[in-house]
Amino acid sequence: MTWNLFENYDMVFLTVSGPNFFEAEYTFERGELPSINLYDERGNLLEDGVYSYQLTAYRLNSSRVFDILARVRQSGDPEEMRLALRTFGDPSSVEVQSGTFAIADRVPFSPYDNETTDQDQLSRANVVPTDQVIQGSECVGLDCVNGESFGFDTLRLKENNLRIHFQDTSNSASFPSVDWRILANETTNGGANLFAIENADAGTRIMTLRSGAGNNAIYVDDAGDVGLNTSNPIVELHVADGDTPTLRLEQTGASGFTPQAWDVASNETNFFIRDVTNGSELPFRIRPGADDSAIDIQANNQIGFGTSSPNAYLHARTTAATNSMLRLESTGFPQVIFDSNDTTNPITWTTGMNASDQSFIFATGDPASQTIFTITKDGDATLLDDLTIDSLIATNTVFANNVSSPLATISTTLTAQTINVTTVTATGTVTADNFVDSSPRGTPRLVETNFLLDQIENMNFYTYSSENGVAFAPNAAEFNSLFGSPTANESKGGISLLNLASSAMAGVKELAEQNNVLTQQLTARDKEIASLQDHAADLEKRLAAIEALLSENGTVKKSTVKAE
Repeated sequence: MTWNLFENYDMVFLTVSGPNFFEAEYTFERGELPSINLYDERGNLLEDGVYSYQLTAYRLNSSRVFDILARVRQSGDPEEMRLALRTFGDPSSVEVQSGTFAIADRVPFSPYDNETTDQDQLSRANVVPTDQVIQGSECVGLDCVNGESFGFDTLRLKENNLRIHFQDTSNSASFPSVDWRILANETTNGGANLFAIENADAGTRIMTLRSGAGNNAIYVDDAGDVGLNTSNPIVELHVADGDTPTLRLEQTGASGFTPQAWDVASNETNFFIRDVTNGSELPFRIRPGADDSAIDIQANNQIGFGTSSPNAYLHARTTAATNSMLRLESTGFPQVIFDSNDTTNPITWTTGMNASDQSFIFATGDPASQTIFTITKDGDATLLDDLTIDSLIATNTVFANNVSSPLATISTTLTAQTINVTTVTATGTVTADNFVDSSPRGTPRLVETNFLLDQIENMNFYTYSSENGVAFAPNAAEFNSLFGSPTANESKGGISLLNLASSAMAGVKELAEQNNVLTQQLTARDKEIASLQDHAADLEKRLAAIEALLSENGTVKKSTVKAE
């Protein structure tokens, strides 16, 4: 289709729009007739429908401007050409013509004689150079009829292709010049029922409202608050729905990044974030009823659970009388890692379950490379090296391997002592019900417990006042003399805890042996007494028989004396 020009122009700009968002822009230089090909690159005729066109013809100020526009035209960007025309063209020499043509049943309509290429069969528009006022309603469109019933409509557009085009003719680069279009419904058979706003220059649809949208699909109140599905927005953006109102954040991949979609949603059960791309998992949830500052992140990155004033990078607080504050649960063996990034002396500690035996460990390294302390699930404890404590209280048996002598030293208060399970150094009080040396050093020497008991029996016991209270103990020098030469700690008035405990055990052993001897003696005497009692009873029977015989003969009187 070609447009015949009755005058010469330096540059012509042609815009054509039609059904199904068809948009085309062309530029023509001096001597070229504006024309378009109604067939695509495959040889197919454009779709049926009414097409709108606009011709803008320019006369340029000078050959220099023409050269500038020629160079711009080589870029092939219609928007750059349009901007250049508006910048360098002479506003007084710009002429514009617009109209329509149609394609029906895959056949283009031919122009009527003495008319432009328009196929609306209407005369050209009247130009009114002054203001115009219409005090009634106005109908615009091919299907408007005489006697149109407007109801309350002031302006009505009525035909099968409804558009309002805003064409900005600004010709200075400093002024905005984008053209806009409002359209109602698509023009193709089976197209969508919609209301849309388009950027006519870019051919992009900025906003679309579909006909199926319900009441108050978008509502802006007088405070500027926006409601989605509500006419009473309470905050800046208020989303309402009968079931789980949701906001989706989707990265489409259009910019070359991996597609990913997240949902932020809520309902009566929880507020949650959903990973749509990865199986719709819910990695984050908040249940209704959670207290203030259930999770509180401070400006210094400290995190509070149940507190708005965390004093550490992880601070958990509750006002309830609960004991369980932290729980680590896994199908493996949970551990906690403490990592110091000090540039001079970096170190890593690992504590938690040991995978090999399910014991609880304190170790260095990540993964754990050297175990320092172990507690088995049966309650046994193992320490790699020295242990220094203020007070040790054992209510059962203490087992020690590789015990150095003396194992413990005590005077009025407990002084330093060493237990080489690893080593225990105590500066407070040590109390033990039993202490067992399972593998003592040196050659064993049998001690006569009866001798030890005799010595303890004659030993005096005293109470001593100290900073830790009143202590009860024998005289240290008297007690230590039972075991030969005293050690360094014993020479200072200390008492070996092992010797003290062993002495008590030896005394108990000797008393038990003596008790057994006495018990055996008492048992033997009880048997002897029982035998004598049986013999006496037999004699009593025999005496009674003799008295009976004598009584029959009248020789003696019945004895009244009972045998003892």
